[in-house]
Amino acid sequence: MKKNILIITGIILLIILPAALVTAQSTSTGRAGRRRASTFTLTITSNVKGASVYINGAPRKGSPPMSVSGLNPGDYTITVRAPGYEDFNITVTINSDQTVHANLKPSTYQLTVTANVKGASVYINDSLKGSIPFHGDFPPGNYKVTVTANGYDSLTGEVSLNKNETIHANLKRTTFKLTITSNINGANVFIDGAFKGNIPHHETLQPGTYTVKVSANGYFDYVSQVTVSKNTNIHAQLQPSTATIVALLPNPEILFFVDERQVKNPVQVEAGTHTIRFVSGGFSVEGEYQFEAGRTYQVEPVLTIKIE
Repeated sequence: MKKNILIITGIILLIILPAALVTAQSTSTGRAGRRRASTFTLTITSNVKGASVYINGAPRKGSPPMSVSGLNPGDYTITVRAPGYEDFNITVTINSDQTVHANLKPSTYQLTVTANVKGASVYINDSLKGSIPFHGDFPPGNYKVTVTANGYDSLTGEVSLNKNETIHANLKRTTFKLTITSNINGANVFIDGAFKGNIPHHETLQPGTYTVKVSANGYFDYVSQVTVSKNTNIHAQLQPSTATIVALLPNPEILFFVDERQVKNPVQVEAGTHTIRFVSGGFSVEGEYQFEAGRTYQVEPVLTIKIE
């Protein structure tokens, strides 16, 4: 009986031991498999080609899109960097395969524009952006800056923005050239009552309306209101204000008087009525006559004064 029990027990052990060995081997293999699967892969993409990648501050070879394998579970700080863009920073917890997309934003710098004319308009690359004083944030790059104001010449310049920049626009008053000519060379020129020179005359003026007077002896003044909004030419055609009297004297010793004043022959007189008198020895003859501007008169002493 005992012998039979021992035989049965041996048979059972032969059955159980191989199964136990198989179970133990399977358990060991599973643990080893889990150890191999305890590292993970991080995939990094970005909107900027050629960006640099740093993991926990250490640079990685390559640029997005890229995969970093063999990462143990834990927290990792990811930095993606590219020139002209703000750094992208994120901390991720790795406990499985993950993907991080780095959306880099362009770096911006402040551009400040001032000018000597408050409220002047500011254009950046020909687009109106505001008025003086102006502050704006822009990505790095080259920009055309134009400042304009009524009554002033526009000012345009280039700025290379790779840091905060301030530029000052010193606007100059818009001016135009006024050229004045006349039929009387050397005539006097007055602008708003102030003597400016002689014909021909050139004056640099700001936009506006001016009173221009041109005058010369023996001529009526030329007066005109001139609006200067561009380079302007005006011609002052002076009209004579005097008459010319030529005395036909048979004897050079005869004295010639106009309005009781001895004059040289010929003489110019203002238009109007004048007294003409000739004196020779004890002989004297005179008369009162009307003279028109711009005309030449010949007078000849006879028994009476002859006038033509």
